[in-house]
Amino acid sequence: MTFNGWQKTSIPIYTQFYVFNVTNPDQIRDKQHKPILEELGPYTFRVWTEKVNVSWDHNNGTVQYKQIRSWSFVSEKTNGSLDDQVVHLNVPMISAGNELVRRHASSQFKFDALNVIIDDSESPLFKRNTIRELLFDGYDEILLRAARDIFPQTPFTRFGFFYGRNNTSTDGTYRIFTGEKGINRLGLLDTWNHRKTNSKWFGKRCQRYDGVSGGDFQPPYRNPRPKTIDVFMGDFCRPFTLEFAEEVDCRGVKCSRYWASPTLFDYSLPENRCYCESNRCPANGVLNVSVCTMGSPTAISFPHFLYADNNYLQSVDGLTPRPVDHSFYMDFEDHLGVPLNVAARLQVNIVVEKNQNLDFSRNFSDKPLYFPQFWFSTTAAVGDDMIQQLNFLVNLVPYYINIISFLFLLIGFLTLISAAFYTYRCKKTIHINNRQKYKAVEMNSTHFST
Repeated sequence: MTFNGWQKTSIPIYTQFYVFNVTNPDQIRDKQHKPILEELGPYTFRVWTEKVNVSWDHNNGTVQYKQIRSWSFVSEKTNGSLDDQVVHLNVPMISAGNELVRRHASSQFKFDALNVIIDDSESPLFKRNTIRELLFDGYDEILLRAARDIFPQTPFTRFGFFYGRNNTSTDGTYRIFTGEKGINRLGLLDTWNHRKTNSKWFGKRCQRYDGVSGGDFQPPYRNPRPKTIDVFMGDFCRPFTLEFAEEVDCRGVKCSRYWASPTLFDYSLPENRCYCESNRCPANGVLNVSVCTMGSPTAISFPHFLYADNNYLQSVDGLTPRPVDHSFYMDFEDHLGVPLNVAARLQVNIVVEKNQNLDFSRNFSDKPLYFPQFWFSTTAAVGDDMIQQLNFLVNLVPYYINIISFLFLLIGFLTLISAAFYTYRCKKTIHINNRQKYKAVEMNSTHFST
């Protein structure tokens, strides 16, 4: 019954993008001035997902697939339009500088070449584009064209955070357990990108997939209820550990709410330190995901640096973290393990660092700046028809089963009493008949003797 809904999304999923507009770009080169940000949006898109290249392996009870995602703009749920102008950080410029530092730190010639390209192109540190260009359509970037001339393998000459990703599969190849070899493994991840461990991270615990779900559902009938669950996030190459928060009512169906707590990006915990290269961890509250973004200096956090170290919030102006608006949670039905409500909220930041060899970053602050670009909220809630089905399955069916069981018990009890009464009557009748036969024989014998 659930396969078609699993293969092609039937429930409405919406992603809302909130983009940060930089209001003081000319001052930021001076390290005495903090970026002043203005939040624009939300810009809302309907999201459709479909599993493709589905293949089954009945020997080990798994199914393998890729997932195509499509975004469709929803104007009636948007504050503004996709033609709104936004001033934003020149991410290709920052990424090019970061790549040189990472791979060619000793080559002054390459630093000089990049400085010349930037000067000749007059490419600014901050650019102005429309929301549609910055998100999905992309804009022409001279640095990317120059990079393709030097490195033909460069995939794009346009830049947008989601450029080239609409109607494509970009979060890897999944293989999950179907439950055929054990219901306790239903939905858990077997491999990602054909590997049983995740070599992108730096420690065995962070490389594991044991007990990690593919994200669509959890194993059913788990008792006692687990304190934490692990949900794999392909876009960020790692599972998120969600902690049990509370029981909630999902329109008549009892749910368990699991949330991404402050411990998710807390590097004082030993289990999180293997997400840091050479144990060089940032301050709590962000995760460096450059290993997932082809080396781009990208870090994620909760929106508005919620639950993060206060230094992040103090490095920019214009952010106001609010748990009610910026928390990440998932509500699962307790028995079947299916998610009924989802609110996945994360912020994308670009790490800006000072480097004396790069003209554009020479005057930056000595401390890395985690520069917010946008945050998103992906929400999904099952429809009333599915809620009715689940309510019937988890509430009414057990109720009816109890009634039917009681009726069968009552029928069995009455049948037992009837059988006992019938047996008693039969024995009594046989006893009377035997007495009558005995008396008849006795009378006949006396009469014969006489």
